[in-house]
Amino acid sequence: DDNGPFNQWLLSISMTSLQTINLKNMTVEGVNNLVSDALRLSPRITFPLSSVLHHKAGGGNPLFLRQLIESLKEQGFIYVNLSYPRWAWDLDKIMDLTISDDVVALLIGEMQRLHTDLQWGLKIAACIGSSMKDSIHDILS
Repeated sequence: DDNGPFNQWLLSISMTSLQTINLKNMTVEGVNNLVSDALRLSPRITFPLSSVLHHKAGGGNPLFLRQLIESLKEQGFIYVNLSYPRWAWDLDKIMDLTISDDVVALLIGEMQRLHTDLQWGLKIAACIGSSMKDSIHDILS
């Protein structure tokens, strides 16, 4: 969304020299190649998962897709099946998930799942600025 908060923020800092990199959405086949390689499984096996991920990731947004896969893994929807041993997933549960098509909303959801002490430390670190001394980092951790 060109009018989204992130794009408005980017426009507000346009006086600095930023290089824009335009990423196009991945095709279902591209998503399947990525998922197949990442899970080290045959593309034939990963295609149903890849199709759902392509749809859930806003039509194949590569940045959103990466974060979505990581989120699904952390939540246990994509997991290692020790019986076979290989990666597995619960496709029905993934299909039923309500997932925002906004990468920022997904990241906020991820941050809200962090331990409250870590959230508190991140809030303080954010107030300090974009860089801090190691001694401050040590205190926060």
